[in-house]
Amino acid sequence: MSTEASSASKALPAAAGVIVGLLIFGGLSLWFGRPFIPTTNDLPTVLKEAPQLTAVAMAANAPPAAPTAPGEQTFNTVCAACHQANAKGIAGTFPPLAGSSWVAQDPETPIRIVLAGLSGAVEVSGSQYNSMMPPPPGLDDAKIAEVLTFVRSHFDNHGAAIDAAKVAEVRASLAGRAAPWSAAELSALRPK
Repeated sequence: MSTEASSASKALPAAAGVIVGLLIFGGLSLWFGRPFIPTTNDLPTVLKEAPQLTAVAMAANAPPAAPTAPGEQTFNTVCAACHQANAKGIAGTFPPLAGSSWVAQDPETPIRIVLAGLSGAVEVSGSQYNSMMPPPPGLDDAKIAEVLTFVRSHFDNHGAAIDAAKVAEVRASLAGRAAPWSAAELSALRPK
């Protein structure tokens, strides 16, 4: 048997198989009244929305925008872990900085808290909190001034800017205080 005859004998069953498959497909499509090739209308809703979900997922996983204000990076890396990125805190655990008179009313109170910490019961925006805020390590006077200015001018706070000289002045007035403040001590020092 020649090679040409062998090829022709193999091609005939393959072609017959394709023809039989198409006839079966056509017959079943007629029998059931619809084609077996799925269209986008046959896909589940989730799969139809996949391109939109992908765009949403991509936006959700996009890196956050770079900090634009001095102090914002320090806030994001030091403060937001407890007080949250929106500065609203965690109910019953960490008090909010957003809209807080402890932050915005006078500049020395938040400086004292950052320099020495805060411990014990404190009422913030009508809610009670009782935890410990240690002084954040590694912040110099300039970084403290920047982060407090950022918090006092964002999150529904309207406090004035704080400069490094003011932080240095308050630091000097503490005379090396290591114990965290209590709310009662801070309240006694706040201007009336």
